[in-house]
Amino acid sequence: MGSAALLYVLLEKWRFPTGGFHPGQTPEWRACLALLVCSLLDFIASAIITTNLTSSYYQKRRDIVWHDNFLWMLPSALLMAPVGFLGAALYGQHWWLGVGFLVVPVYAMRAAVVTHEKRLKAYKEGVELLGQIMQEAHPYTHGHLHRVAHWAKMIAEEMKLSPNSMQHIEDAAILHDIGKVAVDDRVLNKVGKLNDEDWAMIRRHPVTGADLVMRMSLLGKVAHWIRHHHERPDGKGYPDQLQGEDIPVESCIISVVDAYDAMVGGPAKEDQRPYRQPMTEDAAIAELRRHAGTQFHADVVEVFIEILERERTMAVRGEVAKPKAGLASDSLWSTPPELIGSLSMARGN
Repeated sequence: MGSAALLYVLLEKWRFPTGGFHPGQTPEWRACLALLVCSLLDFIASAIITTNLTSSYYQKRRDIVWHDNFLWMLPSALLMAPVGFLGAALYGQHWWLGVGFLVVPVYAMRAAVVTHEKRLKAYKEGVELLGQIMQEAHPYTHGHLHRVAHWAKMIAEEMKLSPNSMQHIEDAAILHDIGKVAVDDRVLNKVGKLNDEDWAMIRRHPVTGADLVMRMSLLGKVAHWIRHHHERPDGKGYPDQLQGEDIPVESCIISVVDAYDAMVGGPAKEDQRPYRQPMTEDAAIAELRRHAGTQFHADVVEVFIEILERERTMAVRGEVAKPKAGLASDSLWSTPPELIGSLSMARGN
């Protein structure tokens, strides 16, 4: 607000020297409009500068930085304009009234930021809790959730999905199989062929997972991604037999990554599925290509394979992916330590 006030003072001397907010002057409509515009320009300029600096430092897309840090503040910035007008009018009458009045919006802005941070923390804690429930029910999912979340975020970045999708794709990936907590363990871990009743139970888990997630208002936006992560472009998936473009691309991303990791598994013995022998990376990639366009989204498959090849090259060079800044090492969002570097060697490739 200080820079907005300075901009207004400079503009006032140039455009309306007798119709501003000084004692004895009657504010004219041009002065009022100028003050509102100055407040908005101040917010936009600050947001642009901060967005560019943050984008350059953290190597993140500018639209994502804007979406995650400033878009939610835009309504507050618009509301601050009339507040600035009242503050200027009061300052013109008695300076101490204007200064005292400005304390209110500053405190309100601080309270809004704190509330937003608490809301995000509650959201992440909800995802973390549900992920932990899944891990307790099925221990092999610990490394699986790590890898699916990591690769899903990378694919979304490569495909330049919207900032909203980028913000939530990892959460959806972590929770994609939460509905399996309602599936009998004897069915999930069954070594032999599944019967019709077993398949009916398995095919309910995306719906159950979406229903569970939908109960949490902050997670509701990812529920439909979870519901449709077993749909297929050819319409032979479940639960709703969606086809082609009717399937959310976020669901398609989770589907491809989930299938690949289920085929390959992790390097540790506890990461392996009890009912399936792991495949080599090359065999799993061939399987994805074989079913691209029918079982899997063709574009997602190609992007994912490019990422896998890039990570394999990094592993040969001995490079290791850096963990995300600000996240605990045991967080579900952290890059799995075995993902880069030791992954290919552990699998014998």
